[in-house]
Amino acid sequence: TNASMQGSDMARKHLVHVQGLRGLAVLVVVLYHFNFFFHGGFIGVDMFFVISGFVIGRMLIQELDETGKINWKYFFFRRARRLIPSLVATLIGTVFLTWALFGAGAVSGLNKSLTSGSLFYSNFYFFLERGYVDLAGDPLRNLWSLSVEEQFYLGLPFLFLFLKLLGGNVRRK
Repeated sequence: TNASMQGSDMARKHLVHVQGLRGLAVLVVVLYHFNFFFHGGFIGVDMFFVISGFVIGRMLIQELDETGKINWKYFFFRRARRLIPSLVATLIGTVFLTWALFGAGAVSGLNKSLTSGSLFYSNFYFFLERGYVDLAGDPLRNLWSLSVEEQFYLGLPFLFLFLKLLGGNVRRK
């Protein structure tokens, strides 16, 4: 409903401090990739996962509290609207740059990474097929984190609905 969408939008706008933490998480990731100060690996990614989980969880719980249900169409439309344009630009840009710099043969070597990244299962592909250690030459290797995030977005609403079916307050559980 329109009321639940507006309520969720209003709640999100009041979390300016959380957006600042997201910016800090991105900065930590960038500094790590420039090999500056952070040598421990994925701390920025971990921060981003926790922040995203908090924001999405809060939104879903608020909607469940207000309406007793989750507007699936709106929820997934918002996720797609936020992520798909950047993902498509990344995939197209990677194919173009790989072709321009290394030739068509190098692009064909990206087929599985392109497919798994575009369908949000690259975390499984990289782990099961190649291992996270053997990713240095894959320009799409960082899509594993986007896949984890999307899988979380798929699972969390079901978890909350299950908790609601058990009865009581989802926020407390």
